[in-house]
Amino acid sequence: MKKTGILNPLILNVIAKAGHRDMIAVTDRGFPLAANGHMTTIDVSIVQNLPTVLDIVIPLLNELVVEEIIIARETIECQPEFLAVIRGKNPGVVETVISHAELKQLLLTSDGRNEQMIGQIRTGEFSPYMNVILVCGVAFS
Repeated sequence: MKKTGILNPLILNVIAKAGHRDMIAVTDRGFPLAANGHMTTIDVSIVQNLPTVLDIVIPLLNELVVEEIIIARETIECQPEFLAVIRGKNPGVVETVISHAELKQLLLTSDGRNEQMIGQIRTGEFSPYMNVILVCGVAFS
């Protein structure tokens, strides 16, 4: 029995598959689940705000090498504390800022164009614009 780190087997499977430039999205409750066949969608919501996006992102940042985050402009405007926590856990990470509509399009494309998007984890987060895409790096020095 695994006793430390992430315990959810579906999330662990996505982490294990992650290679350089692969993407994992962590989204709020209002974000639709992607329906393309090549990525894993995981809904971990239990009740309102359980778990939150940060409840998922922080353990992911502890497990993954993340070289870039993709975040919506609206998130920066509406949720600055959220971004401050992510920056604090991953200082110096490249930040790509796009519109919320572009973020949705990047994740929800159903024609398989974005094969780098390997997973989406939807949480119970009930705050608007609490979505982030983590772009995996490599652990080489």
